[in-house]
Amino acid sequence: MGSVGNLAYKAFTAGLGVATLYLTFTFGVNVYRGLSWHNAQSLKSTANSGENMPIWHQRVQA
Repeated sequence: MGSVGNLAYKAFTAGLGVATLYLTFTFGVNVYRGLSWHNAQSLKSTANSGENMPIWHQRVQA
């Protein structure tokens, strides 16, 4: 049978593991949302002017 300190240590480390997984997931989601927002902003700002448009935003004319 484990002691109270051993059980508290295991609960604490399990909580740190869950917190790490949660923060890793939310960080990934925030990076994705930030990149999506940035892409939308750059498309919006270059939609009216064809100047200074990155090559990956330029339309290929057939």
